[in-house]
Amino acid sequence: MKKEVVVLSVILLTLVLPYASASIFDWFKNARASPSQQTDVSVTVGNSVPTIVSVSQVTRGLSVGQVNLVESAVANVLFNFTVQDNNGAGDINDATAKARFTNASEPIRDSTGCVPVLIVGNQKTYQCTVPMQYYDKHSSWGVNVSVKDSSGSYATNLTRSFTVNALQGFSMDVSAVSFSGLVPGAVNSLANVNTTLNNTGNYVIPADGPLRIISVNLTGLTDASQYIPADNFRVVGSAGASTVCTAGTVLDDAATAGVSIANFNLGRGVTGNTDKLVYCLTSVPLVSSQTYTTGAQGWVITLQ
Repeated sequence: MKKEVVVLSVILLTLVLPYASASIFDWFKNARASPSQQTDVSVTVGNSVPTIVSVSQVTRGLSVGQVNLVESAVANVLFNFTVQDNNGAGDINDATAKARFTNASEPIRDSTGCVPVLIVGNQKTYQCTVPMQYYDKHSSWGVNVSVKDSSGSYATNLTRSFTVNALQGFSMDVSAVSFSGLVPGAVNSLANVNTTLNNTGNYVIPADGPLRIISVNLTGLTDASQYIPADNFRVVGSAGASTVCTAGTVLDDAATAGVSIANFNLGRGVTGNTDKLVYCLTSVPLVSSQTYTTGAQGWVITLQ
């Protein structure tokens, strides 16, 4: 019986083994097939944001970082800033380049244009023009420059500042002051006309300093030995006009730097920038009848 079982087993193995062996070999064959395979690789690179790498000193005049304004006019202030864009200088949108000057107590001064003046590699340099008014405050101002690329990415720089210098200037509506119809011994006589001053700069009186008058005596045109002393005159700003003859500033021909005029206020800007000088001759000495004048020297009205 055992012999029959063994014979039967051998016969079964002989019949099954070829098929089983084929399946095993096929499995190993498939496992070793295609030793290299392709895989796709992708990298998404975002936009390179532009950066402002330098802003030049803001200068108008001889001193670096300082701006001199122009009396009664607009001063165009020019300066440069440089932008870098790793996507290329051509990616920077020229139309978006702009600059502005800021001061906490002043209106913003915006550029009228920033134009490209130099391209080197991935960098582009713009020259900006910013108009400033003659009455803009003399103090420190900040600089804000900005630009965008073609994707709308924004670059800005606020590191630069500069100083606006004081501008002392004024105009007068009349260049001569006269008194008429006076007699020796007359007192408290007002001038025929007063002098109106218009501030053509950014210097504020009295906040920044006083208005001064450097005066001289008036000597006779016919007899120069006779004169009317300068200290017989009083002068005041319009705020004290009603009391000029009693409380106005007394002039002094000996004061080489002049005397400070009381109650005189001269603001800056397009309004509130005028005031009037009011004159009083407090007494006419007992002198002969003739014209008395300051001569070629005149009185000097000054902000110095």
